Amino acid sequence: MQRFADCCRTLTTELANCRIRGVTVTTFGVDGALVDERGKLLYPIISWKCPRTAEVMKNIDRLLSPQRLQDISGVGAFGFNTLYKLVWLKENHPQLLEQAHDSVKYPHLFIFAMSFVWQYFRYDSSFCDPYASSIWCNYKLDEPSFIFYTMEQQASIIADYWLLNKYGMTEYEELSTYREYDRFQINPKMGLLMEYESVLNAHIRHSKL
Repeated sequence: MQRFADCCRTLTTELANCRIRGVTVTTFGVDGALVDERGKLLYPIISWKCPRTAEVMKNIDRLLSPQRLQDISGVGAFGFNTLYKLVWLKENHPQLLEQAHDSVKYPHLFIFAMSFVWQYFRYDSSFCDPYASSIWCNYKLDEPSFIFYTMEQQASIIADYWLLNKYGMTEYEELSTYREYDRFQINPKMGLLMEYESVLNAHIRHSKL
């Protein structure tokens, strides 16, 4: 995460004369992490470059033959495969697998964390690794402006809005900390999206001034 922040800082300087309208981050899903039912990280992310899984892959035949594994999964033998991370965690931190929650949407956690990178460049240079230190915060969508929320609340609002817009009420109710809405309206998702957009759009308009 720090390397990503450093990269953004360098690009911001080099593109100082440009009007940046958005930033897109693309990756492939081989960095692995365990989170609990509220999305809190249980153990630091195991990067796809991390060498600790090399030994697991080398000795995977003690659990299952490599050929059989490939027949089942259709995936070749690569050290960054999720299976090797899970085996390593099971052998070194088995209690974490018991605490892990498999229904958490990892992009939700990622967007929450990336909101702190955005805040770092706009407001606060005391940025630290959000995966290690930040927590989800309760909030109400009743403030007159986005700036009245704490940094943690802002990150939660951004991530929850994305979650609701991308998925729907089932995932939203499972993961979001916001509960102050009318569940009995005809279209609760649409009503909630309008509440979020009211808060966020006001901040976007203010930022462009």
